[in-house]
Amino acid sequence: MNPGPAKLAGIILAAGSSERLGQPKQLVKWEGITLVRRAAGLALGVCNAGVSVVVGVAARQIATELNDLNVAIVDNKNWQMGMGSSLNAGLQALEQDADGLLLMLCDQPGITSDDLSRLVNIWKNKTDSPVAAAYSGTVGVPAILPVVMLPLLDGMSYQRGAGSLLRGYSDTVLVEMPSAAWDIDTAADLQWLRDNDENGNN
Repeated sequence: MNPGPAKLAGIILAAGSSERLGQPKQLVKWEGITLVRRAAGLALGVCNAGVSVVVGVAARQIATELNDLNVAIVDNKNWQMGMGSSLNAGLQALEQDADGLLLMLCDQPGITSDDLSRLVNIWKNKTDSPVAAAYSGTVGVPAILPVVMLPLLDGMSYQRGAGSLLRGYSDTVLVEMPSAAWDIDTAADLQWLRDNDENGNN
């Protein structure tokens, strides 16, 4: 009997305060679209078992920004405890059974649909192993974790994200993704983003 296509859920971590940037990066616009909406659209393009967006700072504004998209908004009241707390909140809110979980941030504007498709296609051929982006000498997100790994996330410190787990897991399949190295953390990053916005959005 054909088991059917592998089911992939998605979690986008978008709860942080963006202290170094001085404003919520989630709502920064590039090429006419906010970074959080862009990430949600990319995730929806590859996830067939639902997408959750974990919010904290500016939760109401972010929810409004996404209210016409088929995503679940998860309000992490403990977002100040670290990225791991947002990951845990997203895991607790998963509504559908899935074979794997796509983890994304909202501040990697270089990520494309082709990047995510490469991750997904590799994972579909080896659904029991994690598949992660490799860039700038490290391993991180976007990444897909098989469902058998999700209990390991529950035991992680709230201050840690999934990157440390992926780097320490011997079966992690690495996908070279230079575009993942570009993130928006500082005022200089934001200025570069604005200088390269073809739509002239600030």
